[in-house]
Amino acid sequence: MLSKNADISFETISNEEFCKAVPVADNAIGHDGTVSLINTLCETQIKTNRIAIKVQPTDVVYIINIATRLPEGKILDRDELIQLLEGGKIQFWKATVFPSILAELAQCGGKCDEAYYDHLAFLASGQS
Repeated sequence: MLSKNADISFETISNEEFCKAVPVADNAIGHDGTVSLINTLCETQIKTNRIAIKVQPTDVVYIINIATRLPEGKILDRDELIQLLEGGKIQFWKATVFPSILAELAQCGGKCDEAYYDHLAFLASGQS
């Protein structure tokens, strides 16, 4: 869940990059099979931890995505997840949360000086 307006950048990452993040990331994984897959793949010992999280601007979220449609109600175990991984049906993602420039620009109104307003407008335009 987002705690406030934000822009999010998504990029696919390797399982190696994902595994480097696992030991230092906050764990909010509530599925035993996924935890078991991560522990096997990353040689870690994380535990299932079904919690709600609120991400803030500057947070980075690491995501495992099953890139195929499962039958309704299907819960995968570790071995089934490994099969999907080996079949290229599991993707690893990194989501970086940024402050919402457009929201900040809208809130700026008559409160910001011209240089700051122009800076936000430039960032919102996507130009580099």
